[in-house]
Amino acid sequence: MYELNNRAVELSRKGELQGALDLFFLAFEQNPSDYKLPFNIGLVYLKKEDYENAIEYFERSVNIKRDDDNLRELAVAYIKIQNFDKAKSALEFAIECYNSSDSNNVLGVLYFLNHEY
Repeated sequence: MYELNNRAVELSRKGELQGALDLFFLAFEQNPSDYKLPFNIGLVYLKKEDYENAIEYFERSVNIKRDDDNLRELAVAYIKIQNFDKAKSALEFAIECYNSSDSNNVLGVLYFLNHEY
């Protein structure tokens, strides 16, 4: 499973996004309890600007195990589709639980985009 994940990450870095997705899906089928796999799938969909699928897979990752990264990237995907309320909710939860400067930064961007300054 880790070999598939590593190969998929490399393909994603090279811009071979469909190949990366194929390998991530295969790895996720083999290990559906690994929260990093749907997170990685979400990242690829984010690169592809397929925000609805990105949201779906970030939510799957969050449902398996929440962490600052998957909550923040979920918020980024919500920002991309201008669902600022859901983005704010995910970021505020991440900040409350993990006190991350990265999530704080994204929340600042959200406030700017939403003219809350």
